[in-house]
Amino acid sequence: MNECILILKLLTYSDDHLIQERVNVCSELITEAKIMRVPPALILSIAWIESNWLRKEKPNNSNCAGPLQVKVKYWCENVAGEWTARNKDGVLEGCNLLRRGVFAFAWYIDRFQTLRTALCRYAGDEDCEKSTYPTRVLKKFKQFRRYFK
Repeated sequence: MNECILILKLLTYSDDHLIQERVNVCSELITEAKIMRVPPALILSIAWIESNWLRKEKPNNSNCAGPLQVKVKYWCENVAGEWTARNKDGVLEGCNLLRRGVFAFAWYIDRFQTLRTALCRYAGDEDCEKSTYPTRVLKKFKQFRRYFK
């Protein structure tokens, strides 16, 4: 939790009414990242770009939700409570969006040779050469990683 508070001070974000939510989301992301062996600073960077560390539980127009803005139909379990790599019928009800977001990114890291490509694919960008998403995430990662040993 201390890392979360320090990073928020670095970002000098002024939405005082959202500080507690951001600290909670940040802390939960760190816990999940450690469980799934993904660098916490990297997950926090993605979540900052995607949601500014807010829960965002209501799906957007692209049917993405959660602090990591995952596609519900692909990353949440189906009605039977199962998930497969070819899942296309995930449901929001009962889906831990934070956990599934970290899981989704871990899945991309396992499948692509470079971090840049994993980030690009996570964002749904087909043309990684033109994508600015990896650059934006990696810039935050560079800021955030100094708070982790």
